[in-house]
This record gives sequence, C-alpha cells and structure tokens, in this order.
Amino acid sequence: MIELTELQRRILTELEEAGEDHFSAMTNTVAKHHGALSEIAAMRAALHGLLEAGYVEVRRYRDLKMMERPFPLRRTDAVSLLGELETLVTWSSDNQRWEWRKDVPMADIWLTDSGCKMSDQILLEDGYPGEPLHDYGQ
Repeated sequence: MIELTELQRRILTELEEAGEDHFSAMTNTVAKHHGALSEIAAMRAALHGLLEAGYVEVRRYRDLKMMERPFPLRRTDAVSLLGELETLVTWSSDNQRWEWRKDVPMADIWLTDSGCKMSDQILLEDGYPGEPLHDYGQ
C-alpha cells in the first residue's frame, strides 16, 4: 500500500459514491479552484499515483456526444492522457471552473475494486468530507 497524499485521499472519497466522475468535474469538487494550471498539474500527479497503485483507471468516450459508455484505457494510454491534461481542460472565467474542451472526447476517472476498498477505509478513518480542500497541495 502506498502512502496517499491528502489530495489522493480526497479524490478516492469523492469517487466513492458514484464510482466514477469526469476529470474536470472532479477537479472542481475536490479543492478550492482558482484557474491556475498548477491545479491541473497537482491533479495529474495525484491521479498518476492512484493509477500506478491500481486504485483508479482512466476511461475515455469514443465521441463528443458521449452516447456510449466510456472504454477503459490501457495503463500506458492512461498515463499519456494524464500527461496531456493541461491541454485538455480550460478555465472558464465566466463559470469560475475548469471545463473539458468541447472539441475532444471527455475522460472519466473510475474506481477499481481495490480503490473502492481504499476509499471505504479512508471514509472510516476520516468520515465524509464537508468542504473542498483549501488547495491542491502544491
């Protein structure tokens, strides 16, 4: 078992209820966001660690309409996609949130079975989070 950062623990607890979330929605939920690219870099690093630990997987939609369920990416493809996150999201000043670019298929983060067990353990230890993290731990 790896030592999880506060951000990684929060990501796992946020994923616990539904089992998955869009990257941009999760980024807007786990911590107070202000539009700095360092927020995306922190999420990328946290997700990379969770991916390597086997707690999450990355899935991608085949088209822009998201009519079908997203398909799981191979680990190498998931790592590649995580490396591109700063180019796949934009900050919306009007909405004060991160948004996935509308011209590329969206990516979701899904809990694996071991990630689900870990999120349950974190919730037993910490309880359900009430507020977003103060920052992304940069």
